[in-house]
Amino acid sequence: MSQSLSEGENAMVGIAAGIADISCIQWAYYLKNARQQSLPLSFNPRVLYRGYTANCANVAAGTSFQFAMAGALNKLVLQGERRELRDAEKVGTGFLAGFSSGIVAAPMELVMTQQQNKGGSILRNVKTLLGHPPTTLFRGFFPTCMREGLFTASYLGVAPVLRAKLATAFPGTNEEVHRILAATAGAACSGILSHPFDTAKTCMQGDIERSKFGSFGQTCRELSKSGGAAFYRGLEFRFLRQVWQVWVLDLLRVKLSPMMFPYRFRAEANLPRQELAMA
Repeated sequence: MSQSLSEGENAMVGIAAGIADISCIQWAYYLKNARQQSLPLSFNPRVLYRGYTANCANVAAGTSFQFAMAGALNKLVLQGERRELRDAEKVGTGFLAGFSSGIVAAPMELVMTQQQNKGGSILRNVKTLLGHPPTTLFRGFFPTCMREGLFTASYLGVAPVLRAKLATAFPGTNEEVHRILAATAGAACSGILSHPFDTAKTCMQGDIERSKFGSFGQTCRELSKSGGAAFYRGLEFRFLRQVWQVWVLDLLRVKLSPMMFPYRFRAEANLPRQELAMA
């Protein structure tokens, strides 16, 4: 996360990056969710992009929250020091930023999942959900937090760390090659660790009536009846989506910040000269 930007500016970069991301990859959310719930797949574009608006709001809000929180945590860790974060610090602050964003992601993904399963408008689905007990809005909250923590640690921590190490090991290689390789490795690591949480979350949010899936523990026990592979349903679609997302969010994080707030980076570039002149 850029240490040059304020929390609000980091959030604005996150909103722009999130909307660009979801506009390209919404179809993979539908396919992944359908596979996790053992629902029939449809390749009708109108079905593939069902829940798009709700997911735009979800990803824009979630990514902006993660960018802003990571920026704040980075500054807290550095305590005013002018240095790069250590590798473990990048991964750790990424996980905490992602975990805390579950409070934003859980209710918004609930609306999207219900809309994908049952159709109808956002307002109709929100109205239906409001007719249930208030706790329903945060159904799947814990697995959402865990999934977001692991995923954010990947794109804000693991991918940048791997990209930097590849650049050091292979200095003559194009930067985008490093970025793609780091995104693939980061997505694989994140996907394997976080997909069981994501599957449990999707099953819980798709069954607000609790006809089959109850609490997180009950959902895990129900899935385990079908064997360990049940926790990895839809992994193929999520892996494709995560390679894209880890790559594009890392890319946009780096490229959009100076484009949207150039004055911050001009000031930073001039700082050493100013300090030298004052000395």
